[in-house]
Amino acid sequence: GTEFLSGGVGFESDSPVSIYVKGKEGVITSEGAKIKLKGPGMETAQFESTVTIISSGTDFIEVQILAGEVRF
Repeated sequence: GTEFLSGGVGFESDSPVSIYVKGKEGVITSEGAKIKLKGPGMETAQFESTVTIISSGTDFIEVQILAGEVRF
């Protein structure tokens, strides 16, 4: 999907992505996208692969990801 928000936690994306989050770990699968992750403490998210950080602030981080799987 391109957008999900429930209880102040979710994401917005400029292209469809599949995202799975459990606890403090998550996986995003896409063809490449700009994605904003939202939720408490999300500005401190760390990614296992190289991403381009576009912006971050209280409870969000916006990144550009490449095609494939990105773990955070």
